[in-house]
Amino acid sequence: MGNETVQKPNKSVIAVDLDLRRSDSEIVIRSEEIGRFERLKYLKLNGGALVGNLANSLTNLSWIFWSHPLPTSNPTNMHLKNVVVLQFLDNDFIDDSNLQSFVKMARKLKVISLKDCDKITRTPNFSECPNLESLNVDHCSNLREIDGSIGQLKCLTYMKIAYCPRLKNLPEEIGDLEKLEHFTVQQCDGVKRLPESIWKLKSLREVHFSTGWDVYSANS
Repeated sequence: MGNETVQKPNKSVIAVDLDLRRSDSEIVIRSEEIGRFERLKYLKLNGGALVGNLANSLTNLSWIFWSHPLPTSNPTNMHLKNVVVLQFLDNDFIDDSNLQSFVKMARKLKVISLKDCDKITRTPNFSECPNLESLNVDHCSNLREIDGSIGQLKCLTYMKIAYCPRLKNLPEEIGDLEKLEHFTVQQCDGVKRLPESIWKLKSLREVHFSTGWDVYSANS
């Protein structure tokens, strides 16, 4: 990848897994190269620089795992309208604006996992992804706010917020998550209490809450 040879569309490849972190040189993945995989459904990209206009690419993608992008990564128009699973790890390209853009387009989204994404300061407006079932936010050191729209996620069954030291409060709207079964808040030292509203949740089966040295766990 990274050469200028024009490639014909490929309609047979449905999964691509690239681990470029140990490369001695900067590897660039251009939009026209990744876009030739017209039926791509799964993309796992570790390292490298993703660049170019992706407006007509990744239209069939249902699962993306993107980690450790190089600082030169600057893809535009990533319209992930068919994505079901969105996983970002140690990804400095993902800030509040880019994350909101992804979520706004992905109406089929069921899983969001954010780990070591230090440019995230707040979760997105969740009103655009009503089918979300799982939310995991882990080691996002600058996360300060969980958007109140989280209460609109009527399909959410799993929620974990861990190691986010700047997070201070959890919205009472969490108590509107009528299908929530598993709820964890782990080592978010600024969070001193859980919303009172969660105790009205009839589907809740497990609650795990720890801050500093205090640990609370409840199983129904």
